[in-house]
Amino acid sequence: MKHNEQEIKAMVKKAYSAATPDVLESVLSDCKKLKGRVTPMKKKNYLKSIIAAAAAVVFVLAGVIGFGTYQKANKVVSTVALDVNPGIEITVNAKEKVLDVKAMNDDAKKVIGDMNFKGSDLDVAVNALIGSMLRCGYLSEITNSILVSVDSSDAAQGEALQKRIAAEIEAILNQNGGGSVLSQTVSHDAELEKLAAEYGITLGKAKLIQQITSASPLYTFESLVSLSINDLNLLMNYGKLNLGGIDRSGTPASGAYIGEEAAKRIAFEHAGVAESEITEYECEMDYEHGRMVYDIEFSGSDSTNGGYIEYDYHIDAENGEILKYDFEHDDDHHATPAPGSEYITSEEAIAFALERAGLARNQVTNLKAEFETEHGVALYEVEFDANGYEYEIKVNAADGSILKFDRDYDDDHNHGGHHENPTAAPTQAPSESYIGTERAKQIAFNRAGVSASQVKNLKVKLDMDDGRAIYEIEFDAKGYEYDVDVDAVNGNVVDFDKDAIDDDDDEPKPTPAPAGDYIGAERAKKIAFNRAGISASQAEELEVELEREDGRMVYTVEFKAGGYEYEVEIDALTGEILDYDVERD
Repeated sequence: MKHNEQEIKAMVKKAYSAATPDVLESVLSDCKKLKGRVTPMKKKNYLKSIIAAAAAVVFVLAGVIGFGTYQKANKVVSTVALDVNPGIEITVNAKEKVLDVKAMNDDAKKVIGDMNFKGSDLDVAVNALIGSMLRCGYLSEITNSILVSVDSSDAAQGEALQKRIAAEIEAILNQNGGGSVLSQTVSHDAELEKLAAEYGITLGKAKLIQQITSASPLYTFESLVSLSINDLNLLMNYGKLNLGGIDRSGTPASGAYIGEEAAKRIAFEHAGVAESEITEYECEMDYEHGRMVYDIEFSGSDSTNGGYIEYDYHIDAENGEILKYDFEHDDDHHATPAPGSEYITSEEAIAFALERAGLARNQVTNLKAEFETEHGVALYEVEFDANGYEYEIKVNAADGSILKFDRDYDDDHNHGGHHENPTAAPTQAPSESYIGTERAKQIAFNRAGVSASQVKNLKVKLDMDDGRAIYEIEFDAKGYEYDVDVDAVNGNVVDFDKDAIDDDDDEPKPTPAPAGDYIGAERAKKIAFNRAGISASQAEELEVELEREDGRMVYTVEFKAGGYEYEVEIDALTGEILDYDVERD
């Protein structure tokens, strides 16, 4: 407790009075009796000693009180995190006075600028920071979502603070065109704190991403960490993800993207169907291969063969590029060729497939065609690679009609650093819109968790991948080989690969027999199920295989559950998850 000047004077006077009893006469009387043996005491010397002692007592008392007051005033009671793309943490004391404001990234430093909030009220700091985000364009009609996270030593106080700050920010956004506010309370969690420190984000954003990945196994933590709160909010909206403990208000902006209506129109026009012919329709926003994507599925009537055709389109949300599309006849409606029908040859089937893909024979590689029967329908399954894509086309063996068409990324091809895409890689110096080689390297090193001094065999290449500029960065560090693709415009990590360095690649190592040192198939299955967030009873078509990969023994666990296919690779010695893949079944 602080004391003013009057209070301190009163304390001194009180201490002085208590320390100076009125005993002067008795003391002088005793001195007369003992004259010759006792030195007479002068009144002023006695009083000086008493006053000095009293002052010392008060000084010590004031120091103790002052130190306690200082400690209390500088004790962190709550931490409020504001996440947009800038991430900012504000620590406050019990009276909600700001102790420190911490910028989590470069964008946050721009928002804070030269403002000094130490000692100011929390509400003042929040209002000023939101105002700066609006002025700097981090909150706008294009991206309008913000996440408020409160970590408090008092749970009830933290919840009340969360709701109050969220309401204040919502009011500010409503005065500036509207926005979407997500808010939550967080508490200390060792795993979350480790993730937040590893990726340089707030504890609040780490918790939000963790909940999204738990609700949808299509995503991984590292794939979502670079997204803004607005993009995460869009994924939650389209995926209908209801996350516990998170309050949401408003609608996330989609102005940075072409919009569902435009994406739908692109898909319908490409498929050659009118909206009036559509019988079933569904649209979701996903994040695939470092891009926001509209995943549009619909059904339309098949005027040629009767029945219905099921379509699936993946459309780049930024530029409307068709990244993947396939269509397939509904087996319940498709007619089966009459027995004895004369089938077309495999070469004719290949010609129909190439015509449908718009490619010539000399433009494709790994071409093959297989004759088979599916659901009573005789067909040729034609597969080939071209321009960085994998094609799978099913051709009706009776009449050459296309039953299914699938074009998808060739992951092995695109990740290997060689691109057959005819779009030439940029050879000129990066334009002003590119982040630059040095910035790209730093992003790659940060993602790998290494410093520049630890890196060896560094290679950086600016290339074009599926129509956008990418920095391909390869290096060795801490016994691993890294391959990181960084978007040249926005700095997002598009792809990240990490493999242990095997110094004896030319000389195969002997494969040891399974020993007691291995974790065992049962333990490997449990680790895989925990990573997928399912129980053993939910797993179907389970397969476990022990094999050697990149110089180490690995358990590969494959299974299906809840409409998804899982493949998990686990280090047989340590139990570390080396690779995790999940796809819709």
